[in-house]
Amino acid sequence: MSLLKKSKNVYTTIIAIFFLACAIFGDVGICPDTETYLKLSPARDPLYGIFIHLFAFLGETMQLRMVVLFQNLLCAFSSIYLLFFLVKHFKTNAFIEFLITMCLLIPHIMTPMATVSGMILCNTILSEGITLSLYLLKFSITISI
Repeated sequence: MSLLKKSKNVYTTIIAIFFLACAIFGDVGICPDTETYLKLSPARDPLYGIFIHLFAFLGETMQLRMVVLFQNLLCAFSSIYLLFFLVKHFKTNAFIEFLITMCLLIPHIMTPMATVSGMILCNTILSEGITLSLYLLKFSITISI
């Protein structure tokens, strides 16, 4: 196996383990805005609230846990997809792959340190938990055009 494939596999594994650990060991983040999503407040765009309610059949406790699991899986997928895309199209070396991986993980590492609540983006019931992942996918698709 070439060094490039080995490094890509290592960084893919790091990303997958990071988000899996966040999903399993992290708490469900509840913020003041969370209630407005759960109650489908007219002050909020309804799409994220509807997304949360897709998991309502699991009961309130499992509902939020499954939302967090889905958000983490989506974030892992979108981060790995972007990493593969950049490596493939720009023929990067292992050091650049490391930097890309750190750039993909840094919002999830720094946000708990920089906020008073200590929230982990993908573990918080906020639209930001899913929009960052969707942004990464859109970015990958847009630059491929």
